[in-house]
Amino acid sequence: MYQRIDKINALLRQEISLIVAQEISDPRVSFTISVVNVETSRDLGLARVYVTDLGGAEHKMHAIEGLNSASNFIRRLLRKKINLKKIPALEFLDDNSIEEGALLSKKIDDLF
Repeated sequence: MYQRIDKINALLRQEISLIVAQEISDPRVSFTISVVNVETSRDLGLARVYVTDLGGAEHKMHAIEGLNSASNFIRRLLRKKINLKKIPALEFLDDNSIEEGALLSKKIDDLF
């Protein structure tokens, strides 16, 4: 079951990345948005889409708002592109793993 979910997560991440890059015309969502990870529930009811933005924290929050407002549109496009019985609802969230990694690296450097 988990291999199937992992494959679905990878497929959703790839297709959502393409849709965000090519289909979204919301000015809040720019080319600096990257889809980092997708976590889908086992029943395919919800997919949490983690994104990062190189434009800074304030721009990232506006971009996430824009993506969440376009989530039904993105879901409709996914339905046309992906052959799944059920396309999950999409929730876009901030991925702060890069910032956390940089902070951890700085703490390690400070030890030595």
